[in-house]
Amino acid sequence: MLKKERLRMDVNLILNGKTEDEYFDFLLHSMKQKITTWDYFVDWQKVMDNIKPYKVELCLLDALIGEQDVEHALFNLITTYPNVIKVLPLLLAIREKSIKILTDSQNFFYRDFDFSTKQLDPNKIKKTADWFMQCGLGELVANRKITSFLTYATGVEVGLDSNGRKNRTGTMMENIVEPFIQRAVAKHGGDYIA
Repeated sequence: MLKKERLRMDVNLILNGKTEDEYFDFLLHSMKQKITTWDYFVDWQKVMDNIKPYKVELCLLDALIGEQDVEHALFNLITTYPNVIKVLPLLLAIREKSIKILTDSQNFFYRDFDFSTKQLDPNKIKKTADWFMQCGLGELVANRKITSFLTYATGVEVGLDSNGRKNRTGTMMENIVEPFIQRAVAKHGGDYIA
């Protein structure tokens, strides 16, 4: 049997005596409002897995909360606990370990910030503490707007995970539609391929 003939037979089988417009109307009116299930909102396992490697460093940052001179306190904290530096980009929902900040838009002058622990000298620590203050985290900490860095970072990760919803929606749709397709294929004697 030719492919075109087979396709016409398949279409006629699906239409089951209805016109294409009637079938389209049926399809349009039988659509469901939403496919949101409980696991749509947040992939909690992923969020917790992303936070776990930084738990100690995030808890160490709590020592800054309420400090009058946050910049100096952060300098001392990084000097004593250098690994704290690697968690700082996460506080602004940044995955990169080095960031360029445009500081002069007329001459396009950038300042580079490296959040790795290699070559951690007082100059780099001071520069990092300045970054912390300039991006607004210092004020939040001094005014106790952040009360727990672990909780704060968990919220940041939840926000970052919202991008994963579109992927979860596609997977949910596949999981919902698949049994219907399997039944239709079995009913008409076809071979189902996932």
